[in-house]
Amino acid sequence: FHPILIFSFFYFVEKRKFFKSANFTIFFIIIYSFIMTPWWIHNYIKYDAFVRTNLSMGEILYIGNNKLNKTGGGISGEDFTFQNFEDEFGRSLFSDPIEKDKILLNEALKFIYENPINFLNLSYKKFVRFWRLYPYAKDYSSTLYKSISIGSLLPIYIFSILSLFYIKTKNLKKFIPIFLFIFFLNFVHIVSISSIRYRFPVEPFLLMMAGYFIYLNLKKIIK
Repeated sequence: FHPILIFSFFYFVEKRKFFKSANFTIFFIIIYSFIMTPWWIHNYIKYDAFVRTNLSMGEILYIGNNKLNKTGGGISGEDFTFQNFEDEFGRSLFSDPIEKDKILLNEALKFIYENPINFLNLSYKKFVRFWRLYPYAKDYSSTLYKSISIGSLLPIYIFSILSLFYIKTKNLKKFIPIFLFIFFLNFVHIVSISSIRYRFPVEPFLLMMAGYFIYLNLKKIIK
């Protein structure tokens, strides 16, 4: 996703030509590879295989896509369990981390393939959890907490959406990297697991857009 974001920034915000934007993206990939090479060497020595970042993808996908998960969350014992992959003493049956990642990834994909309706239903629940106005946890379910959370967050949602109507059409292209970032982040958690805490990287953009809407309208009132 990051190369796409880099390209979209130079192409739509900086208004560079296509091939110039592509050159910047390639340069990013080269620098990224240079910085990450020591980590790749470390992982190859440790696992005897190429591991780009870590071995959590299979586990996270399995947590969010298994027969126990009904809410889209990731609470152990409620949304998932690894008991099927443990012996009678609770010891893991996986011989190595690479095998664990592959098996859990395949189990998650198998669940999605065999239960498409359930997967879509879970995806919808994860989408709702991502944009939820108050936390899902029972510890934050009091009326007072919900009122404070909704009262502070709902206006930000409304004003940030309304701000788009104040932006000139030609300038909307400059927001494409932001929209892509929001989409990508939301997509990752719709497929895996979701919670409002995963929305935090998006909120600064919503605050700025909501602030822009408030500024324009206050300016009209003051005049």
